[in-house]
Amino acid sequence: MVDNPSGVDEMPVILERRTSRSILDDFMLKIYFRSDFKWQDTVLINGSENELSELRYVLVGWRGERSSLINSLRSRVSLILDGISDLTLELANDEEIRGVFNNHGTIVWLLSLTQRDRIVGLLDSLRHDEAPCHQYLETGGTAQILCARDEYM
Repeated sequence: MVDNPSGVDEMPVILERRTSRSILDDFMLKIYFRSDFKWQDTVLINGSENELSELRYVLVGWRGERSSLINSLRSRVSLILDGISDLTLELANDEEIRGVFNNHGTIVWLLSLTQRDRIVGLLDSLRHDEAPCHQYLETGGTAQILCARDEYM
């Protein structure tokens, strides 16, 4: 925890590109933005079973309000960010108009509550698999979201 001028403690966020791993990386949820990763702009979320459980918890609690997934996660788990300043959840009222859109480093994820429930199921599969694995949580829009358990370190 570090002090900020407002007197409120916040979790530190690392915004620069990481070139080496440290022992601390094993205890943090990592959220990266990569241009042209697997041929498409990609938000890559990587963590252990415990960190993915925190992501699941935040998504289950989301009721369709416009909110920052990054800020919600920051209150529950340590984060490493790279190439992304925010990931905003917004309710998609139409199943046809959903997906992930990059707006100069701020990522907007339009999804329905039905889609959210499907994503929670995918996270459950990731959390309970014993081997390193990944799932595409979202492939619509101008970017995709790839969530990995113990891969893409």
